[in-house]
Amino acid sequence: MKASLLQPLRDHATINARLDAVEELLRSGGLVHECRRRLAATAGGKDVEAVTSMFAEPRRRPSAPHSAPEGGAAAGAEVRPIDTNPGRVAARIRALLDTRRALEEVPKLGDALTNANAGLLREIGEVLRDPFFAGFLTRIDGVFESDVVDGRSSFSAKTRQVFAVKSGVDAFLDIARRTFCEATEAAHELIRALRERTGLESPRLDYTATGMFQIKVTRSDFGRYSVNASHIDASLPTLHAIDALGDDASRPTRDDDDDAGRNDRVVRCTCDGLDVINRRCVDSADEAMRRSAAAVESVAAAVRANVAALGALSSALSLLDVLCAFAVRVMTSGGPYVRPVFGDGESPLAIEAGRHPVLEELPGVDFVANSAYLSPAFNLSVVTGPNGGGKSTYLRQVAVLVVLAHSGCFVPAQFFSAPPVDAVFTRVGTSDSMETDASTFAVECRECARILSRATSHSLVLVDELGRSTDGEEGERFAWATAEALLERGCKTLFATHARRLGKLAELYANVRTSTMAVDLVGGRRGAADDPNRENGDDRHRRVECRYRLVDGACEAPHYGLRAAEALGGFPAEMMRDAWAIARRVETAAAAAA
Repeated sequence: MKASLLQPLRDHATINARLDAVEELLRSGGLVHECRRRLAATAGGKDVEAVTSMFAEPRRRPSAPHSAPEGGAAAGAEVRPIDTNPGRVAARIRALLDTRRALEEVPKLGDALTNANAGLLREIGEVLRDPFFAGFLTRIDGVFESDVVDGRSSFSAKTRQVFAVKSGVDAFLDIARRTFCEATEAAHELIRALRERTGLESPRLDYTATGMFQIKVTRSDFGRYSVNASHIDASLPTLHAIDALGDDASRPTRDDDDDAGRNDRVVRCTCDGLDVINRRCVDSADEAMRRSAAAVESVAAAVRANVAALGALSSALSLLDVLCAFAVRVMTSGGPYVRPVFGDGESPLAIEAGRHPVLEELPGVDFVANSAYLSPAFNLSVVTGPNGGGKSTYLRQVAVLVVLAHSGCFVPAQFFSAPPVDAVFTRVGTSDSMETDASTFAVECRECARILSRATSHSLVLVDELGRSTDGEEGERFAWATAEALLERGCKTLFATHARRLGKLAELYANVRTSTMAVDLVGGRRGAADDPNRENGDDRHRRVECRYRLVDGACEAPHYGLRAAEALGGFPAEMMRDAWAIARRVETAAAAAA
């Protein structure tokens, strides 16, 4: 999913193949639910991908040729050493057991896709029905116990690894397991005896992520035990608080979930007897991992010999997961989704009543749908409007819908059509770069230069408030020149701005359109231009009410910045009166100069 959204497809045939698959999943609700149910039993393609990358042959640097060793070994033959590191063996066992869980569902998924009409679903089904996977599953079952189950706790995970390989394979492995069990039983016996002999109820055994047992006891019981243990029974062990010693083993694990929020009332501790048990437990578990290494390597050899097949399986499961997610998103949405249509280079980018797929799902949000139209005849749209009017959201919405469509997903709109799009470029936000010691305007310039050097006539460019981080007039001139440069390249561009004069581009270029986010002025009374009440403050009390709807033309709300500042509140009344008075004087001076 991440790759589909960060690296959308460009080939229309591939995109349409995905759309065909999503459309069939939508028509057959039972199929998508069956696929999701089977996929839920696995981690999609992650399990298979993990085991493939873990066991694949590492890249080797070219070395100088050398003669074959004595003893008749064939040239180029190499004896691969078995990795017996306990930690790495445990990780490999975990990956193989997770892969087995995925392989158990693969044939059922393949059967579910047998009668699919969409070509992509049929191809996925053929990959899943590859007989190699059944044979590979049999090989895993021949090495590992079938009843080894997963568990959330650290002890369950460790037990799963220790007892993963079938018994009887190695006598020393069986001895190590028996020692592990005896150490575990000894730890439980120690805590049982401690509770019986002291009468305390809170002491209990905990297994940490480091593979050692601890005693957990309430702070009050720990204090009583420390004071009275020698009086109760001189043979009782002395408890040492691990937290006080700063031992890494005291860090929380999944086993500590039930202590969340009250760890300040719990003391983790140990004793000499438990330390001895822990050494036996850790040593026996490590020995079991070393003894399991040969069995793991036998399965690893099969992985290395069939990397291509396992890689295809990982890709197929991941793609099916993405297609099901796209279908479920459409099925569970409260608004209409439509299949995108793709045309040639002369086709327009046309979106009718498009919606932002994330914002429309937020609680309490009544999202307003908006349309977009960019074509070779109208390839630049200047979008104006007040602060908070929805300009930035509109630009992001168009970009998100284009990315969704090119990922092979239906889009939230009544109609969507797109030409070939080779890239989406954005210049949004106002932030400097501390890493490169660049001001906000310097960052804007760099990003614009990058866009102008790479964008083509097939690119979608989104520019939001360019030039507002420098002198107003200079920023407006820079934005104007950038817009003309984008026009010259033929990019399909949405250009959001507060600069009113940029709307004049439409008077100079036939392929520029000006639009604005609609607003209403409500409250107070408008007053005529020569009405003295305007200066007395009546007109300035009219507030801006945003409609979040894109309409043709320039913004008609005067002084919307001042109105927005007043609506937000918190400014001294005198300061706002001065701001309005200055605005009037500037307007009067500008009118006189004209």
